[in-house]
Amino acid sequence: MIQLVIRKSSKSYNPKAQWQIFDIEKKSFNDVKEAKEWIKKIYGNSKKRAMYVDDLEKKSKKIGYVIGFRNSDYQQRWIEQHWVGFEKVEVIEI
Repeated sequence: MIQLVIRKSSKSYNPKAQWQIFDIEKKSFNDVKEAKEWIKKIYGNSKKRAMYVDDLEKKSKKIGYVIGFRNSDYQQRWIEQHWVGFEKVEVIEI
């Protein structure tokens, strides 16, 4: 089973503003293909960049995406980034 961990962050357009995480969401899928289809359906053509982590041997591994977009409501506008990480979930016996 594949799980997506989505860390949602935002900041204002002010250059001095800092990113703040406002939500963490988890979604489960049968395989990577199904998870990628869900990402395409939800985020459409939003700007998407690869997210990497270094392993113990200092080699970079692609582990997900950083998806960025602009958002607004009737009073304000802000920038959002969703850090979408892929994780393999293993069921264990206890």
